[in-house]
Amino acid sequence: MSTAQVAASRPEPSAARRSPVLGVMGGMGPAATAEFLRRLIEATPAGRDQDHLHVLVDNDPSVPDRTAALLGEGPDPTPYLLTMARRLAAAGAQLLVMPCNTASAFATRLADEISVPLLRWDAAVAAGLTRRRPGIARLGLLATSGTLASGVYQQVLARVGVELVVPDAAAQERVMALIRARKGGVPGRQLLTDLHDAAVDLRSAGAQEVLLACTELSDIAQGSGPGWLDAMDLVVERLLLVADAWAASDGRPPFSTAPGLLTGE
Repeated sequence: MSTAQVAASRPEPSAARRSPVLGVMGGMGPAATAEFLRRLIEATPAGRDQDHLHVLVDNDPSVPDRTAALLGEGPDPTPYLLTMARRLAAAGAQLLVMPCNTASAFATRLADEISVPLLRWDAAVAAGLTRRRPGIARLGLLATSGTLASGVYQQVLARVGVELVVPDAAAQERVMALIRARKGGVPGRQLLTDLHDAAVDLRSAGAQEVLLACTELSDIAQGSGPGWLDAMDLVVERLLLVADAWAASDGRPPFSTAPGLLTGE
């Protein structure tokens, strides 16, 4: 589903509704954060500036590498993520989101220390997947080595009966090379062929669908297409549904209807 289709499926905004102030915990990486904001804006059915969500962005690239931390090769990013969350909350954010699949591994650590809800990226993806591909049994996963090692997607997708197909060691290193290249400034269009090849490999290994579960891969792909589903699109879709439910609840977090919302309160 394109961002235009996501927008078309969302109810028309009402001036009387109270959508949450969204706080974006960005910088992981900066270009991926910008791509997330672009898709959020394009998916919002707005006829004027005032119809968009109020968004606060903390684009902090100083957060230590999440994959390195999960592989035991770098410092824990949790204190940096917690500082960012608190800055956004102090600035008025009422709902937080982290545009980084790998950072989902640290979400539960944050939940006990923050005062506003955090939309858990991996749970939003699982909810979107079951909505887009009901009955899917085997899903190919293209993600960082840290995401794979953390098991966040294995756990959340096992709950809905989905088995993951992941690259072998050599193919995973090629995926990481793509991610590093995009972080290093290589234009996404120069990396698309290699990304397509990685998706084809997973389909050949038995995957019925392939999920791009790294925001750098999302930035390369520029959205879902015939070769893959994009986690970023699924999260944007879920986020807009949460915002609508929030507004319909007169500005109260819709915990009962929004799987993946975490908070310490």
